[in-house]
Amino acid sequence: MNQFEDIKIPQENLNDEFVKIVDFFCADESPVKTDDKLLAIETSKATVNLYAVTSGFVKYLCREGEEVKVGATIAKIYKDLAALRNDSGKSSLNVLPAARSQLSAKFSKAALNFISKYAINELVFEHKDFVTLDDVRAYWNKSRDIPVDRAQDDLGSANSAVNGVEYKEIPPSKRKEIEILSDVQQSGLTSTVSVLVDTFSIGERMKSLRIFKDSLLPWIICEIYDLIAQYPEFNAFYQDQRVGYYKAIHLGLAVNINDGLKLLRLPDLSKQQIKNVEEAVFSLINKYLDKALSLENLSQTTFTLTDLSSSGVDFFIPLVAQRQSAILGIGKVDRLTQQCRLTLCFDHRVADGKAAADFLSDLKARIEKAVPQRAHEARSVLAQGFLARSAKKQNAPSPMCFRCFKTLSEDQEHQGVGFLKVLAHDGQERWICITCLQGY
Repeated sequence: MNQFEDIKIPQENLNDEFVKIVDFFCADESPVKTDDKLLAIETSKATVNLYAVTSGFVKYLCREGEEVKVGATIAKIYKDLAALRNDSGKSSLNVLPAARSQLSAKFSKAALNFISKYAINELVFEHKDFVTLDDVRAYWNKSRDIPVDRAQDDLGSANSAVNGVEYKEIPPSKRKEIEILSDVQQSGLTSTVSVLVDTFSIGERMKSLRIFKDSLLPWIICEIYDLIAQYPEFNAFYQDQRVGYYKAIHLGLAVNINDGLKLLRLPDLSKQQIKNVEEAVFSLINKYLDKALSLENLSQTTFTLTDLSSSGVDFFIPLVAQRQSAILGIGKVDRLTQQCRLTLCFDHRVADGKAAADFLSDLKARIEKAVPQRAHEARSVLAQGFLARSAKKQNAPSPMCFRCFKTLSEDQEHQGVGFLKVLAHDGQERWICITCLQGY
């Protein structure tokens, strides 16, 4: 019988190769109960808590600030203290080193300081035996396309105020964000296409929603599953001269509301109606605001949506996330023209401009014309309103010109063009025929 349970970084739920240990909630070798918080890890998307899977005594196999490989064992929970103590010698051998211990390369102290400061992945130096500060700087300069002499001047003054400039360290979460967004963009092969969508046909139904009254986000979510299935190149990613195609579609929603940029994984909403989609998105955003996101909420996504309509933004160019090939940006609905601009940014190594243009054209057509089963409700509402108005008109007296007392039906019989409503001198709104208006 096992005397302990392993606590591991869930490999199937994280896209990162390494995570960082940021906090411990229990003392080493202390008693814990099932679902007690054990420690916090920082992924590329969020800080996530890991919990005890059983009751017992916890033994940590990692240190605060350490970078640990995804899938590795970071703690054990023993049934009793005696079992923990008996296994302590073995456990000490399992303490996980930082990322660099996975490499055969050795690093100079200056190189390690530079790597830590600028959040450089040490695995890029796995082909070298010994890595110096010059090696790291050369890689850093090349990745940013900055001349060496200028880069060294900039870095030399990074810790001092020069010419009225104060330098501040970038927080780890921002470094991870830069790493994720740089992966595709640094290829220089991303392209952008956009299209204007007419929202007139769904305008009334948009107003009936509780939260997203001025956004196409729920409508796009309803349509995009079927569309992505027809364009698999946008549910894929580029890696090592190959394209990987995801078998399932997992939509991500980029959110940044006072707690840093997070890529939230939406539940499967492919078969849901508009209002159910709205509630699901709103619920997920609330979890983000309450800092209650789970690993499932932050796990791998295959296509990203980003909506800046609430900020009043008409047009923007979004950035493609790591291990993805496309992202769709949603602008605000112009109340005057009732149009909204959608922008697709994509990786040209995976897809081409023709596919991107066709994808947006198809999405535009689906929203403007509405899929029959979703349009049925709207047509029903409009039909009911039309019948009600028709019945009211049948019972109402025919409009009459206040000058010649000709009725609208008589005007129609004489092939007139209709009546106009005018404000008479007594302050009342009245009808007038075109003949009287022109003074004949």
